[in-house]
Amino acid sequence: MQKKLSEYMKKNLSTPITMEGVQAAIVSFIEAETAARVAFDAKHFGIINFGKYKGKSVKDVYLLDKPYLAWMKNKSSKFLSKSVKEEIERLKV
Repeated sequence: MQKKLSEYMKKNLSTPITMEGVQAAIVSFIEAETAARVAFDAKHFGIINFGKYKGKSVKDVYLLDKPYLAWMKNKSSKFLSKSVKEEIERLKV
């Protein structure tokens, strides 16, 4: 991940380099990497690829731990893919 961050910083930092620019680039990188962890399976159910339900579909987590989906929707929404958000909304969490 350090190598990826280093490459990302080289591409996305403008000159002159400021602390605010570095912080913004790091936040942007983390958001992009986190969003990349969320996949969409062949059945069109969002797959969660982070946290305690990594690899589980939104539907499976709904059946196992509905409060976790509500938490994820409220606390992690900017990191969720469109498909996961849509599935959570469809299940009316």
